[in-house]
Amino acid sequence: MVLIFVGASCILAGVVLAAIPPMWKGRLSKRPSLKDARDTLEPRRPGRGLGLQSTWPGLGLIAIGVVLLLAAAAT
Repeated sequence: MVLIFVGASCILAGVVLAAIPPMWKGRLSKRPSLKDARDTLEPRRPGRGLGLQSTWPGLGLIAIGVVLLLAAAAT
């Protein structure tokens, strides 16, 4: 039972940790001016702070949580 709580806590902490860098870097996309308006809402470039380099600690915690949950399910 303890492994389930620890695994779920790791997954939750990993999601929060992965979401923090994009939130602190400001807007994910720049607002286009009226001159550059297009028919699509997609940004021209990927959002800032969404790279693997800034989110790897969160992804690692999520992976550890998944392993712990699988270990708890196997017992």
